[in-house]
Amino acid sequence: MSQPRDPFTPSPEIAAVAVRWIRTYAARRSDAAVRLFSCSDAVSYIGSDEGEFFEGADMRRMFGAFTDHQVVLELEDMEARGFESGPVGWAYILFTVYSPKANMRVRFRSTMILSLEDAVWRVVHVHNSNPKPNMESMGYGSPDLDKLAAAAALDEIRVTDATRAMIGGSAGFTFGDATGMHLKGLEGEHILYSLDWTS
Repeated sequence: MSQPRDPFTPSPEIAAVAVRWIRTYAARRSDAAVRLFSCSDAVSYIGSDEGEFFEGADMRRMFGAFTDHQVVLELEDMEARGFESGPVGWAYILFTVYSPKANMRVRFRSTMILSLEDAVWRVVHVHNSNPKPNMESMGYGSPDLDKLAAAAALDEIRVTDATRAMIGGSAGFTFGDATGMHLKGLEGEHILYSLDWTS
């Protein structure tokens, strides 16, 4: 009995389109990034922060407004792979985000689904995330969550170094001194910053 044929073929072309899109997005060239999106109403974007979810016909307009105020980022150590099967393809990219304004580096990963539209590969879906240890993302070690809460005063906002890197030098955000703490079940020291957010 023969093995089933693998329906996906490695695609350096799709990997290159995915890298081009993520670099354009990081450079905050929103018009160019939006032009690489699919014309379909199925288009969607899921970012790494709560509330970063856009979809449907209005997504292209909203995405530009969302992107334009963000700090320009540099991407390092990129590794991308793409695959295709007929008019559908997908890619993943592993990379480091460097924020010159915040002088911080954070590891990220992106996955994309693409469709072949009028002989051009276009992005239908993007999902960005930054990896966290499973213990942290599942909320284990609740005594340590109490430590996190205790680190912030009642009327104070504390953010992680990853959030600080993403916000960078955007207008309306000012960061206070760093507070380091060790959390049970997680390696190393974790840094929190106070955030003054003026709208």
